[in-house]
Amino acid sequence: MSDAPAVGAFPQTPVAARRGPARPSDSTTSTTIKRTSPLPLAPQAGRQATNISPVIPLHILDAPTQRFYAFAFYLALTAWKLYDWTQVLEEDTESFLLFLKWIAIDCVFLFGLPELRIPWLELSQPFVMVAFAIHAMFDWILMFNIGVCLSWFWAQGFCLLF
Repeated sequence: MSDAPAVGAFPQTPVAARRGPARPSDSTTSTTIKRTSPLPLAPQAGRQATNISPVIPLHILDAPTQRFYAFAFYLALTAWKLYDWTQVLEEDTESFLLFLKWIAIDCVFLFGLPELRIPWLELSQPFVMVAFAIHAMFDWILMFNIGVCLSWFWAQGFCLLF
């Protein structure tokens, strides 16, 4: 009964209990279990391990610069994509091949970006899948020169405001 905490008090932590002398709580029990190390902490659900370092070490290129270069590379790819779109507008001969090219480039970029493990730019797999689907639809619209009524989108956004 001496091991029980007082009424309204918290029980001793395992570390403090381990430091005290080992006393069997029941005199009929012949074996006691001594814990020599604390239990390992369970990983948090949905969280990745934080000890994974980026592919490009931070002492070579700091994290904000890595994020800036990733964004600049994305903008350069988008400019190149729009240049190819202007080529499709002038001569409509290679739209299917350009569509396949941009699907492949978007796939490599979007699925390769999380593998760089840039801090504060960890993209989840569902987000990458949705972003790839949106890019594929955008590539389809651009490379096959499908007209999109922008006034409909504007009206939908305007109706959401009121």
